[in-house]
Amino acid sequence: MGAAQIWTRLKIVVALVLWMGFFHINLLITIIGLLNLRSQWGPCLLLLQATLAFLPINEDSDWGKRLAKWICTYAPMHFPMRVIFEDKGAFEHQRSYGIDVVGCVDLCAVVAVEPHSVLPLGIMEFARVLDVMPFQDKRVLASSAVYAVPFVRHIWSWMGMAPVGRREFKRLLDQGTTCVLVPGGVSECLYMERDKEVVFLNKRRGFIRMAISAGAPLVPVFIFGQRETYYWWKPKGQWYEQLSKLLKFSPIVFWGIAGSPLPLPKPMLVAVGRPIPVEQIPEPIPEHVVVAKQADFIAAMKELHAKYKAEAGDEHIDFVVK
Repeated sequence: MGAAQIWTRLKIVVALVLWMGFFHINLLITIIGLLNLRSQWGPCLLLLQATLAFLPINEDSDWGKRLAKWICTYAPMHFPMRVIFEDKGAFEHQRSYGIDVVGCVDLCAVVAVEPHSVLPLGIMEFARVLDVMPFQDKRVLASSAVYAVPFVRHIWSWMGMAPVGRREFKRLLDQGTTCVLVPGGVSECLYMERDKEVVFLNKRRGFIRMAISAGAPLVPVFIFGQRETYYWWKPKGQWYEQLSKLLKFSPIVFWGIAGSPLPLPKPMLVAVGRPIPVEQIPEPIPEHVVVAKQADFIAAMKELHAKYKAEAGDEHIDFVVK
């Protein structure tokens, strides 16, 4: 390995640590602070963390955006990630999902990405600082809990992420911002299997309602290879299911390279399906309309998986909808 390759590899590792490592770094800092409460710097360390957890973030910081662009450039090279469009021309049609040429009005879409896996790493390709998707403005919606974690909330905000929630979701769509989310959410971890891709969609209709309310097309996206980026273990039994429902997420043990939080370098294929047209209907939206559009979305996701699983090397992996 030459000097240039070593230097590139170092950049990739640093980008991964900045992107995902601060979850573990914060945990370590908290433990150190708690173990040193009797000294002066222990409480100061915890106070600093608490301050950074609530300090307002300048999302338009030029320095922050440059850092986010650097992370989003090098971190995907670790796997690497590749994006393929089922029909990119569909995004450049008369309503292009970017600019309405006639009315000069920003248009938006709801980009629904599956599966969640241990962590939805492939969703990085939709970061605001990258130009992978043909949208004027886009935000990735992530768990609100992330925005209470020091450093992580700063970096993820600069990358263009926002806390998921009905009010924020609606506000972004109303202003013409495309929203990218994983509708199955962390609940999918409860159903993960090693030899299957399991998505939790049968009971997920909130994102469908939001799309119909805004008249925003639904864009199905499937990430192949993401399931192999971490080793994981989770308990079995009814008690675990009940605990997961109580906590609203499934606690699992996961690890990557040499037991570290760094993910395994497994190739990922991000397959972007055709936009599913949605007729705008003001709330309250009839339930049968939501159910019908949900069925269209699930069918499109199944078709997308079947079409590209061989190309991704996942032809032996079944697709299951819970």
